Amino acid sequence: INLPSDLIFLLSASSPMMSKDSTDTGKENRPIQENRVPSLLAGAREGDFNKVDRLVRLQGVPVDAQEYENTPTALMYAAVSGDVDVIAFLVGAGADVNKCDKDGRRPLTFAATNNRVAALQYLLENGADPNLPNRNGWTALYIAAAKGYVEVANALFAFQQSPSDVNVRNTVGGTPLIIASTLGHTALVALLLENHAAVDAVDNNNWTALLKASDKGHTDIVNLLLNNGADVNHSDNNDFAALLLAAKAGKADTVYALLPHPAVLVNRVDKSSRTALFYAAQNGHTEVVQALLSRSGVEIDIEDKNKQTARTIAKVAEMVQLLENYKTN
Repeated sequence: INLPSDLIFLLSASSPMMSKDSTDTGKENRPIQENRVPSLLAGAREGDFNKVDRLVRLQGVPVDAQEYENTPTALMYAAVSGDVDVIAFLVGAGADVNKCDKDGRRPLTFAATNNRVAALQYLLENGADPNLPNRNGWTALYIAAAKGYVEVANALFAFQQSPSDVNVRNTVGGTPLIIASTLGHTALVALLLENHAAVDAVDNNNWTALLKASDKGHTDIVNLLLNNGADVNHSDNNDFAALLLAAKAGKADTVYALLPHPAVLVNRVDKSSRTALFYAAQNGHTEVVQALLSRSGVEIDIEDKNKQTARTIAKVAEMVQLLENYKTN
């Protein structure tokens, strides 16, 4: 799967890494309390309650101290490890539950990223805002959708005092439903739909969840979305609709799921005047061609902008024969 750049950022950032660029002497990397702060951070990361207690309560290390400016705090590390006792101590000592690092990551998003449900619930109950995003516009719910963490998403939906925005958009316009559909997280898609996710929400490229699922061949998700009213003929900025995308990618099962929909436009063309059948023939997807030819009303001689048709573009002998037989009959 080709992952969006913001997803790569998420998957590489499950743990708050802190490093000092030896070539950077600016204020952002200026060490503070360098002897004891790293010990506090290590204690939080390791779930060492006694060490954290000693450093904060007895040795006076500030509870929100950072090794360098705008880097993770002890509470963020504790959220990664999921140790609720350490988290409770830090919060009780005054740790800022909504403080962020330079990437906009917060204790709650670290808990969500690492599937720490109990930690996430504790943070929510103690003032963490579930709708604060990281630098890419990802909230805790968005992260849960991207990683397929149903329990995290359930915990977020269950916390009614500060409801999570189910239709939150990231910096490229994606929603939790779109990312869950892209990555094939069927249970998450079902949960999001149950919680009133907008089924036809679009990202900056006019892609819906149905387009993403169809392109990737996530047939179970395609069926879920269609059953919840997804527009089967919605198209992106290049006029690619779900059937065309599935056919082009050779996703035969998905094509079979889309074809029975009473509204599907089997002969719809994109900006190059190419149909689903054209792309299936061009790319050698014989099973998809068979599926499309089984649908009444399919036309095999629609010309694209280069005056090519599905029959003239087909290169596989078996497919050419299929198309010729269809034409004859």
